[in-house]
Amino acid sequence: MRKRVVVTGMGCVTPLGTSVPQLWANLKEGKSGVDYTTLFDASNFPTQISAEVRNWTVANDGEDEKVWAKRGRHTKFAIGAARQAVKRFRRARHGRSRSLWRVSRRPAKASKTSTTSAT
Repeated sequence: MRKRVVVTGMGCVTPLGTSVPQLWANLKEGKSGVDYTTLFDASNFPTQISAEVRNWTVANDGEDEKVWAKRGRHTKFAIGAARQAVKRFRRARHGRSRSLWRVSRRPAKASKTSTTSAT
């Protein structure tokens, strides 16, 4: 049997929120993450609006900004969201969701689905 990893934490870095609680609150309030573009001069483009992640750095989620200085913004968003997910998982593991931790450590059962290939 193959062992599988299950991550039970969530993280996000989005224009609508840079943490899960912030994102959820903004979604419930019906807020928009779209505003005028500020990352570059968009005056020569057909539209000057976009959905930008603002006021966030990878240091907000515990990473060293110097280490990530030469990486793209999308990569920083991914590592930030991943760090948040791990942090939330650790909190959940030690809190009321301890049973999830035990369940997720069990090996996964083999799937009974069959695949067919076209010839």
